[in-house]
Amino acid sequence: MKKALKINKVTKNSASRNQKDAVDYFKAVTAFTLGPAELKHRIDAGENPCIVDVRHSSDFAEAHVPGAMSLPSEKWDTAMGLSKEGVNIFYCYTQQCHMAQKACLYFASKGYAVMHMEGGMDAWTAYGYDVETQPIAEVASQPMQESV
Repeated sequence: MKKALKINKVTKNSASRNQKDAVDYFKAVTAFTLGPAELKHRIDAGENPCIVDVRHSSDFAEAHVPGAMSLPSEKWDTAMGLSKEGVNIFYCYTQQCHMAQKACLYFASKGYAVMHMEGGMDAWTAYGYDVETQPIAEVASQPMQESV
């Protein structure tokens, strides 16, 4: 009987710890992620967020979120074009792609405010939202903006 009580006590402590972990996790998720609909709402509301596409430049040229800038991983060390005043919203290819999360980690560690658009470009287009295109030559020759 004593053994059963001890196991039950451990289970209650574990549940309590898991509940706190869950609260901490979901606070972070909601603070640092958004979906395509939330980003579209921000754009439509005139917030003009700094949207950063971390996909390969040829994929950016083919289609990207309107107003996004191209910053593939080989250019992360420049941080050119990122906002120091506002939030930088990163996206990549798909829900399974982790380049945007890696970019968020990299730039957050450098002091930038970051968010991640879940689902990437696949989710954006699945919602049927407009995209912009840009010839690859223009993307490659695009002058890098100074950080704001």
